[in-house]
Amino acid sequence: MKLVQLVGPDASGKSSIWRQLIKDHLETSNNNSKVVFIREPNDLELINMIKESVDVFEKIKLYALDRQQLYKKFENDPPEIIVSDRSYICSLVYQSLQVELECDVPLYTAIEIVMNNQHQIRVPDLVIYTYAQPSTLYDRCVNRGEFMTPQYAQQLMRRYELVFELFKLNVIKINTDEFDMDAIIKLVNEKIRGL
Repeated sequence: MKLVQLVGPDASGKSSIWRQLIKDHLETSNNNSKVVFIREPNDLELINMIKESVDVFEKIKLYALDRQQLYKKFENDPPEIIVSDRSYICSLVYQSLQVELECDVPLYTAIEIVMNNQHQIRVPDLVIYTYAQPSTLYDRCVNRGEFMTPQYAQQLMRRYELVFELFKLNVIKINTDEFDMDAIIKLVNEKIRGL
């Protein structure tokens, strides 16, 4: 089973790319295809608990539990490829940054805290990292009614780069400042077929 994960800061285009990959797959695949598209978080009850929780350590555990339940579905009949919108990598980035900022914990300790709460994670075969200029991410968030400062976006992008380096991940980086969906989907599909 091959694992492909789309990650990146909010408003960087990862979910748009994931949805387009699904559409493209449905239009071009045969019925025998064993490609599964998933999204994290997945369990509606856990999502609501995450939203209601104010404790960062509880959120870490809830995200990990959701991920564990999601992947458990594939134990007996694994697909050839799983394409995931978000992953434990996002948890390592967002939650370690939150632990570091809110609890005054050193960077690597914060990453270790998040990592120690993950259950049976599998290193992805391919990571698709979407990013844009912090000002672009800020503008996109404002247009969606969300809030992210350019400074926070920059912190997230630095943290993603650190996680990629620490865990020696196979990453393709897609700058979405200029969003050419057809070219992006072509590139991503080529990389997936090459696994």
